[in-house]
Formats: sequence, C-alpha cells, structure tokens
Amino acid sequence: MKLSFKKLKFSYLPLILFASSLIFLLGIFTGKNLPKSLSQLPLPTPELKKTALAKQVVDGDTIILEDGEKIRYLGIDAPDQGKPYFLEAKEYNQKLVGGKQIFLEYEPGMEKDFFGRTLAYVFIKDSSGQKKMVNLLIVKEGLAYLGPYSNLKYKEEFINARKWAKEHHYGIWFGEFEKELLK
Repeated sequence: MKLSFKKLKFSYLPLILFASSLIFLLGIFTGKNLPKSLSQLPLPTPELKKTALAKQVVDGDTIILEDGEKIRYLGIDAPDQGKPYFLEAKEYNQKLVGGKQIFLEYEPGMEKDFFGRTLAYVFIKDSSGQKKMVNLLIVKEGLAYLGPYSNLKYKEEFINARKWAKEHHYGIWFGEFEKELLK
C-alpha cells in the first residue's frame, strides 16, 4: 500500500506539533540544554589583533595599510590639516610607522568610525624588540588630544601620557603654556 505524501503530511502534522511542543516545554521546565538567555549563547570571538604593513601615513592619527585598509588611531585626535602642529604630528607618525610592520589591536564593539575607518591601537617594536603603542607615543609628544571615547582599555595610559605632555609643555601644550604666560 502506497501512501501519498499529502496524506502523510497532514495526518501526522498534529502529532509532530504536539511532540515538538512537549519537548520545548520540558526543556523550559527542566532548564536542560537550553540557554537561560540569548547572552549565554556562544558567539564567535572577533579577531582582536593583526599584523600589517603601514603603506601610507595620512596624518597624525590615520594610516593606510598595504591592503588598502584605512586605520584611525583609537583614543586620540591629532590636529587636522591647516591647524597648528598638523605637520609635526604627521611627520612624527611617519617616522614611527611609515613603511614598517605594525601590530594592530582592536577594542571590542568599536570597529569603525563615522568615516568607515577601522579603529585600532597601533604598536611598533623599538630597537630592543619591545612593543610600543604609537597612539600613546603621539599623545606623549604633545601631538594629539585625547579622543571622545570613554571606555577604552588604555584610558589611564592615555590620561597619563597627556598629563606628562602638558607638564612638560610639549607640542600643542606648548601653545597652551604660551597663552598662560601672556595673560
């Protein structure tokens, strides 16, 4: 005896719905094999680090990688073109990363800025092989302000670097020092 697919489909449909509902309810009441909330579901971990080659320095806080990706330094804001210390910031950035291998670290949840550039902490190795964060070096030279990000991994380091640059009247902070002297 051959059953048609249509008869099989509709005749077992109530049974299938009942069984799946029963399994679902048992899972809810026993709590077995079901997450308590969506936040407990395993999520893929994003890649938080990358090695790359800095092909071009755009300004004091932006570079372009060999693969064309634009990187904006996370946590800092260097002067824009036409502003005091723009050229100094760009030249210092060029000296640090231009044509060199760099190491990128990302802040989870802060992938891109308003202009679509990838936000990252940028590291280089010094002559002794120690990793140094370029973002911090630029702030410590007084060639960048702190960016508008509040929950950064290296927030305290940025604040300390800015404090050091201000106390020593480096870069943009020299101009502020001069204004105070003229008052």
